[in-house]
Amino acid sequence: MGFKEEIGEDLAKAGRIVRSGWGEKISIGILIGHLESVTPQQVHEYISSQKDLFDNISEEEWEHYRKMVEGISISNIDTTRVMAELKKRRLDILQIMTNTTGGFDWLDSQVKRLRKNLGLTNVL
Repeated sequence: MGFKEEIGEDLAKAGRIVRSGWGEKISIGILIGHLESVTPQQVHEYISSQKDLFDNISEEEWEHYRKMVEGISISNIDTTRVMAELKKRRLDILQIMTNTTGGFDWLDSQVKRLRKNLGLTNVL
């Protein structure tokens, strides 16, 4: 193996090590990022119509997200953890989810879809 290949392998390994501490943050960031531009009214409409938050994500984008979390344990990503992040970052949306019939179930389905699309075999 040449010097260039060794450097490439070392950089890839270092990237996985660095990302390992950020895997959960990256995963939650994907979900929160998609909620960033969503208004409380839109969230209410998504819940009421059971619309999927991730419908507009292409397979290429999912592949990019899967590569971001490749080799990282993100098994702790669940609805409770996402709700805690929403409480910090988007309390307005969390309140809509909490106060809308089916809101928790809708969020739970979005978290499950996120986990599935990121390639986790153990979907909660």
